[in-house]
Amino acid sequence: MITPESCAQGRQIRTIIAEAGAEVLYYEGGDAALRMINERGPFEILATADRSSDFLHAVAAETPMELTGYWRPRNGFRANGDRYLIWCLVLLSWSEAQALAA
Repeated sequence: MITPESCAQGRQIRTIIAEAGAEVLYYEGGDAALRMINERGPFEILATADRSSDFLHAVAAETPMELTGYWRPRNGFRANGDRYLIWCLVLLSWSEAQALAA
């Protein structure tokens, strides 16, 4: 079975703080893509099917989140057809960011 951990291929694992709230870009009961914001600006989260449902429930709480994963670039298309590059965090784990929740 391929897991996000096995796909890391030596990429550095990082933990970041994301602001409360998320925009769901894609979710149909399996893998999910969400857009979140931190101090550096917007970024995307990729959550595999085994994590996406629990993660969506966690971000619905509208509290800042501490996210752990590795970064990879992803190409996408805007509504007008232009391509863009955005950094995606392949999600390994998450928790409520205790320092910012107060």
